[in-house]
Amino acid sequence: MEVSSSCRGHPSYKNYKPYEIEVKKRIAKWGYMRARIGRPQLASFLMPLLIFQVGTSWWSQAMHRRNRKHKMDEEREMFNRLFPLYKHEECKYRYLEEEEIRFNAHRAAMELGSNFDFDELKIYHYPERHPDANMAAQAGIIGQK
Repeated sequence: MEVSSSCRGHPSYKNYKPYEIEVKKRIAKWGYMRARIGRPQLASFLMPLLIFQVGTSWWSQAMHRRNRKHKMDEEREMFNRLFPLYKHEECKYRYLEEEEIRFNAHRAAMELGSNFDFDELKIYHYPERHPDANMAAQAGIIGQK
């Protein structure tokens, strides 16, 4: 505390300001905590609860993220293990896409005057290249050959 000089009393006598005297009286009557800080209010109880709630929500979010990551890894491993059993299931849903490819290939064969048949048993539906066909590039794409 700052000591101010006064013309009264002994030189070592501390001349307190009025609010400092009031604080000293309150400390003597109620104790330091209540006099300097005050009585516990509602926020004194709610603030620790808020900190606990936010902390547990962060922990919960981290656990959910970790569990979701482990679950996705397990599902990926399971699918990789069971892939041979289910690899033909997608053929049921790719029918329209393959139908479009088949139609486009048939239309291209008609335009080229070829009798290309879309073989269903082949894995890759590309026409076989005739062994006697030359490998010359088309004019205009790479240049005159």
